[in-house]
Amino acid sequence: MNIEILGTQHIKDAATLIAQSFVNGEPLVSGLQIPFASFNKMCEEMVSQAVSQSMSFVAMENFQMIGVLLVRKANQPLIDKEKANEICPQMGSIFQLLDTLEVNSIEFSHLHKENLVYLDMGACHPDWMGNGVVTDLLSHAMQEIALKRNFDIVAACTNKISQQVLKKRYKPVQINEIVYSDFLYQGMYPFSHITSSLTAQLLYIPQSQLVIKAI
Repeated sequence: MNIEILGTQHIKDAATLIAQSFVNGEPLVSGLQIPFASFNKMCEEMVSQAVSQSMSFVAMENFQMIGVLLVRKANQPLIDKEKANEICPQMGSIFQLLDTLEVNSIEFSHLHKENLVYLDMGACHPDWMGNGVVTDLLSHAMQEIALKRNFDIVAACTNKISQQVLKKRYKPVQINEIVYSDFLYQGMYPFSHITSSLTAQLLYIPQSQLVIKAI
């Protein structure tokens, strides 16, 4: 397996891999039954913007993409919310939840955004699940982005797998959490059908903790 920086030649495959992963298995996107076509189009926009920031990576095996990790500057979202809602209107409640994770976190408001990068979206080819692909992508991103370029890390984890991967390796600080079934949006509870034990977590990893891990 080779890890490469995300380039323009990867946009289509990376977007498709992310879209398939989220539509089929991520609690929020799959739970709302968001159509693949519109979600994939939104992902293409996001991947294209990620290329321009030069912080994202793909895992390749025999010229096939088996994993992708989108990383961005915290103050530079990969897509404007209005454009995202135009392409994929069913995403409104999800974007609001992610915004609430940040806005309602006192700790997040105190972080220096110019020194902060966001682990945005990641996906693994289903045939490679359980082989450490995402873990390797995370390790590579931490080394290349956080340690070499002096950034702290933040991630909004929307499923148990991503939460477990980060907590196992990096011992992040949880700076906010939202229980899906309790989230109110436009007078409704759009995620009430999701298991009550599932939550979205905002996790923070200071660079100092990464340095300790590297040693």
